[in-house]
Amino acid sequence: MSYRAWRGLLVRIGGQDNLARTDLLVLDIDGVLLDCSLSYPRAISAAAQRFAADLGWRMDGTLLTPEETRGWKRAGGFNDDWALTRAALHFFMSKGARGVAAARSAPPSQADFLGEVARLGGGPDAVRALLGQPPPAWDPERIARLCCSYYAGDRCREMFGFPAVAGAEGPGLCELERPLVAAARLLRWPGTVGIYTGRDDGETAFALQRLGLAGRLPPGRVVTSGSGMSKPDPAGLAALAQAAGDPAHGLYAGDNVDDQETVRRYRARRGKARPTTGFAFAGVLGGTLGDLAEAAFRSGGADIIAPGAADLVEVLLAIRGVA
Repeated sequence: MSYRAWRGLLVRIGGQDNLARTDLLVLDIDGVLLDCSLSYPRAISAAAQRFAADLGWRMDGTLLTPEETRGWKRAGGFNDDWALTRAALHFFMSKGARGVAAARSAPPSQADFLGEVARLGGGPDAVRALLGQPPPAWDPERIARLCCSYYAGDRCREMFGFPAVAGAEGPGLCELERPLVAAARLLRWPGTVGIYTGRDDGETAFALQRLGLAGRLPPGRVVTSGSGMSKPDPAGLAALAQAAGDPAHGLYAGDNVDDQETVRRYRARRGKARPTTGFAFAGVLGGTLGDLAEAAFRSGGADIIAPGAADLVEVLLAIRGVA
């Protein structure tokens, strides 16, 4: 796809018009509004390591590094970080190894496997199609609890309704998250702002507090996984458009391929049911895909590629003449 630089962004043909006409701005949280580079990837890694240790594996290395989670995100279908952790453990456990180093070195390589996962459309269903059912020792509920515990620490009961597992007490990795967009700037934009996130309600409440947005968005303007709508399901965008009164033009800003796929699926269903809002997609760099992001957004035909959500917000403000 051909892009050109404009006001610090990369835009395809028509990209400037999409920005100028935007009435509804929908944003993802992780990697877009909030820097989660030190939280979720490390929680995934810690949970996978702990689960392997609890199985009695030889702990002669790191089973899944935080950086390697980007490859799983790039494969698609892993917007849910706990589902990613379960899938990664399914992959490593399927090799029949009893140690970390052996599980990592036995074929297929993680990169080759993820290539096949992407070819099948990504996500847990693709993993099961390639590996079959996981072994009996695979415990999805335990894996999720470990993830929650390392992420939330002492906030685990507040966020998820149960205390952190032994060994994960104290400040959680969530405490390392930092805002990427100033709430005051975002709320100065005169259009409608909405959020579509893969976080559940407890995680989202924490994020909004950290962002300075708690209580500052009207009802119906935040869609979480607790709503029963999870990306890449376009129903979340449809619900936000309807809550905003079905404006003509929307823009969804996300940092991974599932966000981009959400807009693609929305466009495919548009016209078959309400609402009538058209959505463009802005890929935000520097999030969960790391240095894989720009190539992924280009190949997927993103309408706009922004170095960060703050840059995108400033362009939208400037277009509306807001200082």
